[in-house]
Amino acid sequence: LQDQEFSVANHARLIKAIDDAGAKRLFIDFSYYRRLTHPDYSKVAAAVRHMDDRVILAVPAAKMTGSDVKVSYWPSQAMGDRAVRACICWEYEFWQVWRVPLAVMADGRQLPSFAALLADRPLDKPGLFSLDFSYDTSTITEYSAIDVLNGRIGREQLAGKHVIFAPTNASSSDQHFLPGHEKLPGAYIHLIAGEALKRGNPVDIGFLPGLALTFAVLMGALALGRGRWYAWTAIAITAILIAGKIFFSLSLISTQIGAACFLVAALSANVSRTRRRASAQRENPVSGLPNFEALRSQAAFGSATVVAAKVVNFEDLAAFIPGDGIGRLVEQVTRRLQLASQGTTLHHDLDGTFAWLVPYYQHSQIEGQLAGLAALFNAPLMIGELRVDVAIAFGVNDEFEGSNAQRLEIGQARDGVFTLSRSTATGARDICAECSDKEA
Repeated sequence: LQDQEFSVANHARLIKAIDDAGAKRLFIDFSYYRRLTHPDYSKVAAAVRHMDDRVILAVPAAKMTGSDVKVSYWPSQAMGDRAVRACICWEYEFWQVWRVPLAVMADGRQLPSFAALLADRPLDKPGLFSLDFSYDTSTITEYSAIDVLNGRIGREQLAGKHVIFAPTNASSSDQHFLPGHEKLPGAYIHLIAGEALKRGNPVDIGFLPGLALTFAVLMGALALGRGRWYAWTAIAITAILIAGKIFFSLSLISTQIGAACFLVAALSANVSRTRRRASAQRENPVSGLPNFEALRSQAAFGSATVVAAKVVNFEDLAAFIPGDGIGRLVEQVTRRLQLASQGTTLHHDLDGTFAWLVPYYQHSQIEGQLAGLAALFNAPLMIGELRVDVAIAFGVNDEFEGSNAQRLEIGQARDGVFTLSRSTATGARDICAECSDKEA
């Protein structure tokens, strides 16, 4: 004010100006705890006493548990006994203001909230209610305290009105997040809560409905389809909980979703841990490919043909190749086999056996693919500077009977359709094609 701070004396002048303007009630959202020894504090106290019971003094809370609060400090008795004391606390969830009290218990004393007094409600029993998050904050009328002191704002604007005297600048510590809004001054939240109370009586249904619904939905998601859709269900139910909380708040119905969200998080963490453990048991640690256990547990193979390829000398190579060479060897074998298993998943067992499924409509291509693979493996594998010869045997099972495990066992390379051997001593390459009598 005139290049000076808005001093304690100016606070007193403003309170008197609002009193003179005929305001119905003045809500002072300031604490004068640190100004009790200020020379001009007595002027503030006198201005408050002059307004009698038309002034509401803020009682801040150091801690709030439900509707029970621990008061940081009470307004000074120098302001008189007629001035009404009211709580300015509220409840946070997810770092946002969700609920505001009707009244609280503070040091064994029942206190109304700013919101309840703004709505002209009688003293309610302690309890909380949800805010109306759809409130258009641009409709809130805000006047500068300096304009009031200079007389530009007076009786015409303030007479018969509830007036909140509070800081609204962005640098103030009294700024809070409201769902669906940017940071808002605390005075705005009191006003929004008061407007909500004017529309009717709030109802609090607690946390049990949301928790029960969440539990039922998640259990159903785990039971159906082996929990295949659990992740999407967990995301959807969390979104529904938040949307439902906002929707019900428009009808003054309070609900708590913290317990339900905690259930989603705890159950999801357990499901994720279980699936990671199961995935590790179904994955080959060397190649990272799914193993034969994963292949056996698939849906029935049906008309698909099982093709198996085994690195015959895998154990010898694993013992011979130093360092991580066996991993690089498996990588090269995998890359070559994937040329034939395109469009299907390649599975890798710990003993060096690979397998994949060939759809019925591609049966005629199997012989040519295996012949091509035999030619590919005729060339040695390069592991660093080592030239490594491998022996690969192929097996095929095109019978449609038996379980997945039985068909996979029969299809492994013990009854090879194509067998490739490479002699490391002579460098000779021999490809032997073995056919059944029927094929011959």
